[in-house]
Amino acid sequence: MRTIVVPVLLATAVVAAPVQAEKPAWAGQGKPSAEQRQARQSASDARAQMEEGREKRDTYEQELSKEKTEKKEKKAGDALKKQQKDRLEDLSDRDDDDAQERASGSRGSDDKRMKRQSDDEHGEKGAAGLDKQRAKKSQQEQKELGRGSEQGQQAREQRRKWWKFWGDAE
Repeated sequence: MRTIVVPVLLATAVVAAPVQAEKPAWAGQGKPSAEQRQARQSASDARAQMEEGREKRDTYEQELSKEKTEKKEKKAGDALKKQQKDRLEDLSDRDDDDAQERASGSRGSDDKRMKRQSDDEHGEKGAAGLDKQRAKKSQQEQKELGRGSEQGQQAREQRRKWWKFWGDAE
């Protein structure tokens, strides 16, 4: 009988201990009072108003950004239309000039026409830019020829370019 009494007492003590424990301070003391309910309600109302304000502000900012982008797109479209119009006028002026030259019978117009076609293909600025770029690159290569030790110069001459996977290394 003694063997049964000890485990039963021990089990009773383990089960009864949480029942007799005190409630912690943070657990609350039952139902909230009227003041506490009112304070909680006013806090939730304030949060809701803040959320509404944020949403209004966000939608207003989105509308402003849409308007700005539409204005930018419109300006870009206007600039593009103006550019195309100027180009068409320039081409029509050239056609008028060509027609006058053909009517006058001058042979020099073929050279001018060829030059205009090459300018149209490459762009007037592009052709000048390519020439300038080529000159700069050749100067850069000439500057590099005399620099560094002999061993470094030999290594530079033998080095293969990254885009050349086969063939002679230049």
